[in-house]
Amino acid sequence: MFKSEEAEKLLAEINRACAGLRQTIDGVQGAFTFVIGWVDKTTAEHSAQAQSAHTVRLLTVKDAADYLRVSERTIREYVAQGKLTCRRVVGEIRFDPGELDQWTQNNVRQNKTQLKAVK
Repeated sequence: MFKSEEAEKLLAEINRACAGLRQTIDGVQGAFTFVIGWVDKTTAEHSAQAQSAHTVRLLTVKDAADYLRVSERTIREYVAQGKLTCRRVVGEIRFDPGELDQWTQNNVRQNKTQLKAVK
């Protein structure tokens, strides 16, 4: 058996070690809480950025006509002929500006090719 002085010293050492471990654990928990908060905040920011990046303002027939510098009638004819792709939103025709740009580029290439063939 331990002498009472040795037991007290050993107990005091164990208590100091436990106190040190408690401080370390508290520090790790604090760091972990900080990291979790940072990850949550960063994830929310990236989610908001991604959502706004994927949000496209769709154009009306009038907007598309102005954008392509043609009449609204021409836009409607192109849609009816399947030349222009559109979306219907609550029964209304809408256009993605990026798709209109692509359509314009494709038609410019086709017209250049047709002009070369005529010459």
